[in-house]
Amino acid sequence: MSIIIKKKIKADTGIYIELECDGDSKRRLKEYVKQTIDPDSKYDDFHTTLIYSKKPFDGEINLEIGKDLNKVYAKPIGFKKFINEKENIYAIVIELKCIVCEIAHKELMKKYKFKYDYDKYIPHITLTYNGKDIDIDSLPLPNFMIKFDKINIEPLDENWVDKTDKK
Repeated sequence: MSIIIKKKIKADTGIYIELECDGDSKRRLKEYVKQTIDPDSKYDDFHTTLIYSKKPFDGEINLEIGKDLNKVYAKPIGFKKFINEKENIYAIVIELKCIVCEIAHKELMKKYKFKYDYDKYIPHITLTYNGKDIDIDSLPLPNFMIKFDKINIEPLDENWVDKTDKK
């Protein structure tokens, strides 16, 4: 089974497409976060964004990529921290090497002419929004591959912020 994206959607604010981690990867990431970043973390929305486009869309998204969604893995390769002091958000993300994600992003951008706010697409997963006092250079990389098994497509909500981990 390939990664098949097929959905009719009307999205006046833009479109958001993500690959969701499978249950085992979510469990392992949650345990990793509790052991290395925040023992009290409640965050569990582990996914990687394929498309975050503010361009309105009305139509059907239809794309097939990859060999087998059950075999789409990503390798953790590093960390980044994103800070928004005004909102008290200190996000820590783990960057991934995932060829299928990179191809899917590129093909979706080309086929549907979505807009992207960043210079370069780098697959990543947010681990916490509560990483203010964490030195990412001291974090060990998880020693497991991350697996994705579900695609979510929805209208873009520019005001969305997960507050699960905010204190």
